[in-house]
Order: sequence, then C-alpha cells, then structure tokens
Amino acid sequence: MTKQDLRIIKTRTFIRSAFLNLINAKGFLPITIQDIATEAQIGRGTFYLHYHDKYDLLQKLTDEVLTDLAACIQTSFHIQNGVFYVKALEDMLVIVFQHIQDNAMFYKTMLTAEDIPNFQQHLSKFLFEKFKHEFYSLDIDREQLDFPHDMLFSYLANSVVGIIDWWLQNDMMFSAEYMAEKLAALFSQGPLNLIGLTIQ
Repeated sequence: MTKQDLRIIKTRTFIRSAFLNLINAKGFLPITIQDIATEAQIGRGTFYLHYHDKYDLLQKLTDEVLTDLAACIQTSFHIQNGVFYVKALEDMLVIVFQHIQDNAMFYKTMLTAEDIPNFQQHLSKFLFEKFKHEFYSLDIDREQLDFPHDMLFSYLANSVVGIIDWWLQNDMMFSAEYMAEKLAALFSQGPLNLIGLTIQ
C-alpha cells in the first residue's frame, strides 16, 4: 500500500469519525460541509475530493459498513448437507458481534438519530435479503419447508436488529462471545424452550 493510499484511508477515517460525532451532537440535517471539515481538521476542498456532499458521505459510509457485515454472515459454515451445527453458528456470530463492536459508533448513531429515518428498517431489509440469498444457496429441499420463507427471513432479520440495538443501548455489557452463544441458543432452541415453558 502506497503512502497516498494510506493518506486517503486516514483522511476518510477522520471525516467519517467527525461526521458521526456531529450527528450525535446536533443531528444529521443541520450539519454543513464546513462543520465536517472543521471537526475533521481538514479543508472543505479536501472533503470534496472524497465525497459529493453529506448525503453521499452517509450513503458510502452505510454501504461500506453493511458490506462488511454481509461478509460476516455465511450459512455454509454452520449448515452443511442439511445438518445445522450450533457451534459453527456461534463461531460465525462471534465475528458478527465483533463487527458490531468495531463499528459501534456507527450503528448506535444510525439507530438512534431521529433525523436519519428508517435506518432500522433499512438494516432489517438488508439482513432479510442476505438471509434469503444464503438460504437459497443451500443444498436442501426447500419445498419440504412447511413455512412461508419470507416470514422466516423477516423474523430472523428483525430479531437480529432488535438484539443488536439492545446490546448497543446497554453499552455492550456482554462480550461478543456471550452474545453469540445466546443468539445461537435462540435460533436453535427458540425463546419458549429457553424460558422453560411446556409446549403442548
């Protein structure tokens, strides 16, 4: 990697960190390019070398983080030949929660900012499409599943978003490993089993 590449990465990191700080402080809509430049300690011209405007910055930042999240989710690791391996699911979820932890400021900001509408729904839809893609890539007889596929994907996506939001709002009080273990249990055993209810 060249010095120029490192300089670009460093500048974009400063811009994105400044951007998230400003959203937390004053909301998204009031932010100006000058605000971002001042917070990031760069010139306005430097900002425009990387982004068209704050909406372009928001879109590119979101796309980058969610692309990284998608790369963490691979059903081929824990579902093979029709067999579900819980430990492999836990291992994958550790990677997911570590990603959330590494990008905690982004997720917490985006999930709580009142003037960035629909990010929670956007994240749910993103995960819905990811789970759907992963499911249809599995070598299983999908016609035997007596359950609407989209209902399943919606349940999984919204459950994951809710748990991520809860974890962040509670300052990530549990480790990524602990969260992975509990979410894997929810997926494999179901909430009614976990709270000890008798099912008749």
